[in-house]
Amino acid sequence: MKRRLRLHTHQWAAAILLIALPFISNGSFHRHVFIVLASEADENPSLCTADDPRQECTNPEASFDFDDFEDDSEDYDDEFELACVDDEEECKYWSRIGECDSNPNYMLKHCKLSCKACDNEIITYGLNQLIRQAYRPDEVRDVITKTISYMKRISADEKYKDVINECKNKDTQCSEWALDDGCDDNPRYMKAECAPACQSCDYVSEMKEMCGISPDSSLDAIKPGGMNELFQNMVHSADKLGFEPKVWSRPLKTYGSAASNESDKIAHTCENDLTNPCGVEDGPWVITLENFVSDEEISVLLTWGKAMKYERSQAGDEITPVRTSAHSWCTDECYKDKTVEQIRERIEMVTGIPYSNYECLQLLKYEVGQFYLEHDDHIEYHTKQSHGPRLLTFFIYFNEVEKGGATRFPKLDLTVQAKKGRVLIWPSITDDGTWKTEFRTSHEAMAVEQGQKFAANAWIHMRDFQTPFAKGCPG
Repeated sequence: MKRRLRLHTHQWAAAILLIALPFISNGSFHRHVFIVLASEADENPSLCTADDPRQECTNPEASFDFDDFEDDSEDYDDEFELACVDDEEECKYWSRIGECDSNPNYMLKHCKLSCKACDNEIITYGLNQLIRQAYRPDEVRDVITKTISYMKRISADEKYKDVINECKNKDTQCSEWALDDGCDDNPRYMKAECAPACQSCDYVSEMKEMCGISPDSSLDAIKPGGMNELFQNMVHSADKLGFEPKVWSRPLKTYGSAASNESDKIAHTCENDLTNPCGVEDGPWVITLENFVSDEEISVLLTWGKAMKYERSQAGDEITPVRTSAHSWCTDECYKDKTVEQIRERIEMVTGIPYSNYECLQLLKYEVGQFYLEHDDHIEYHTKQSHGPRLLTFFIYFNEVEKGGATRFPKLDLTVQAKKGRVLIWPSITDDGTWKTEFRTSHEAMAVEQGQKFAANAWIHMRDFQTPFAKGCPG
């Protein structure tokens, strides 16, 4: 008996197909096509719902007849099995902030793919690719067919044996983006993160050779356990330069002989300690500096933001409802501007980290109602690139906001208001040398309720960023 499966989700009213590309197992090729069909059509009692208790609906070995889905291709099998998928769009983000471990009862059931809790562990050409009936499904499927052919050829070529496991589609929308010329419009990201869809395993191989991370730890801006020293030095440097540093959060500091670190073994109390004021909770470092940029410098940056044209911001490398602000990158002539250069030099004076480690400024604009939901600034694939991970976020406010627009750290119960010339600084990675995400500094840009908000991100990496970036390495 053939049946059709209907799954209801919160996100999709249109049909959704999730197709897993061919995978290698014991040296031979197999093709599994995973399909999830969600339709709000007729109430046909023969259809199975996601929670249907009937035996014919719960047998995982059953095949499904998708008569309503038009597919003239003979390249796909008639037998289907239910995919290991995420039930919620937010699963990928929840996984990144540690919910798979802290909330396993829900996450391992509803976010299997993001939590890597799938029953069948296979080596694939990447994540299951999304095909939506409302979004040119036949053309996307054609991209996938070409991807399959390309990857079979690449997998059999000895030249690619060292990168075949890195040449993968790392997002479910890679095939859609490739169809929309993303491989040409955004080559640094797409050719690296959607290599099968872009047919760019050559690029992955070249980038690995030229842009891969060196084992030489002497290139690191700080050593394992060096975060305290970095922030303490920043506070003292900023104080000498008149930037009125304030510590909002920091790791617990012990005074006297019980101190674990020699630099913490001081006689005076918190009333006299600029780096550890009284009443500060134990946590990761979060500090602010005041009047770090002048009115004239802000005016220059605002002019550049407008000239470079603000575009809808992305969360990671995609446009999503998680982030609704606009941004522009201070590259090329903006990067060379004397005012921008002196701001970089000032950051270097405070941090002690050379500005070759900095990304170009990301100039931000928030209108009424715009926000960026809780997120962290760490990008996992940076740990395998020559510049290393983002070490610090150096966030510069250009104006006061009439209402709303604050930066909130939910896990620290800490909210910092936007203020003209203020800088907010926090670490993106832990202090143990593993380059893991510091989840406690996950933060959100709260919605602007009245007025506008202008600001800039200055992301500081563990190693030289500008040199490999200029050579064409992914950012």
